[in-house]
Amino acid sequence: MNKEKKKFSLALCSVLVMALQSPAFGAGLSQEDLLLQMQKLIEDQQARLDRQDSEIAQLKEQMAALVGTTEGNTEKIAKVEGMELDRVVTSSNRRVTVDFYGQVNRAFLWADDGNSTRGYFVDNSNSSTRWGLKARGKLNEAFSLGAWIEGEMITNNSQSVNQWERNPDSTDWYKSRHLELDLASKSYGTLWLGKGFTASDSISEIDLSGTTVAGGSDVAKIGGGNYFYDSKTGLSSVSIGSVFNSMDGLSRRDRIRYDSPDFAGITLSTSAMSDAYDAAIRYNRSFSGFKVNSGLAWAKPGDFISAVDNQYNGSLAILMNCGFNLAVAGGIREQKAESQEDATFWYTKLGYALDVFDLGSTSFSVDYGEYYDMAMNNDTATSFSLAAVQAVKDFGTELYLSYRFYKLERDMTDFDDINVVLTGARIKF
Repeated sequence: MNKEKKKFSLALCSVLVMALQSPAFGAGLSQEDLLLQMQKLIEDQQARLDRQDSEIAQLKEQMAALVGTTEGNTEKIAKVEGMELDRVVTSSNRRVTVDFYGQVNRAFLWADDGNSTRGYFVDNSNSSTRWGLKARGKLNEAFSLGAWIEGEMITNNSQSVNQWERNPDSTDWYKSRHLELDLASKSYGTLWLGKGFTASDSISEIDLSGTTVAGGSDVAKIGGGNYFYDSKTGLSSVSIGSVFNSMDGLSRRDRIRYDSPDFAGITLSTSAMSDAYDAAIRYNRSFSGFKVNSGLAWAKPGDFISAVDNQYNGSLAILMNCGFNLAVAGGIREQKAESQEDATFWYTKLGYALDVFDLGSTSFSVDYGEYYDMAMNNDTATSFSLAAVQAVKDFGTELYLSYRFYKLERDMTDFDDINVVLTGARIKF
């Protein structure tokens, strides 16, 4: 018996002894009966204290095992026998909630340019290694204020490695992705200020296949730094990235952006930068048996893409409840130079997702795209791929494998095709 229990028992005994001496308490009872009742009361109280100590010890062990554990951007980090625990990450302002998240995405890239083969250990540019913090506080019933900080830590970018440079990001491995504030309301929409997504960003990459970590419409994110080999002249200065472009908006930039409220699945967006403007419309809706995500965008790139006057792009994705899915994308770039043909592209992907293992869903896809006049008039660049992604849901992990083929047809050249294989893992936390 510990000291606290002894003190409690002594105090209880003192009270009972005094009660025994009271004529009112002892009325009608013998001294022996009173002593038996007192002994039973002490034993019951001691048993209750022992049970409480055991329960407290169990809770302490469970809480200690959960220290440092998080589940992405959820409201709680764990539940212990029905009791929710508060977050590990907190704000100094008790009215503000803070979420910390991140991911690591590393892979092996193998490329064959028709003349030689090379292997690279890379960070997958489809979804790079990163970390971030999101904060949000409720101003009143109508408005909330938020902040978003996200950084990218990427070495050996899968979009940059090539035959000449195997470590192209060794001195420029950290980049900011989001540094912004927002004022949000369900009734009035959201106003963003700072570095973040422009209105047209990601409009060409809407995809519900479950294989986007292995590849999408921006096909140059895998092996895009590699140069085509001409059997007559040798290794050229024409890279995959220069002739394949999904025209995916104006990316993340310092801007002011406004998103409208959701009207039956429709959202309107616009943003302005110091030298560019864009606007987009998105439609996301779930129906009985299938889901639809889509978007269309216009952009005036300004100095961001100095050779382009206007850009139009969009994509559509459909996911059936049975697992089959389809994605299509396309875009047009109006070139400023009259001598340059407008660049265009179209892309399509067919996929299927199913539950083969208890680990998580298994997703497969095949895609094909054609990209015209991206760098020179009469250029025709084609690409197709096969991809498989296995989710390991309990650990926030995806294992992936993909093969991609690149072909470029250009006047007065004879470029060999490029074949690329990518395999790796993405872990989110």
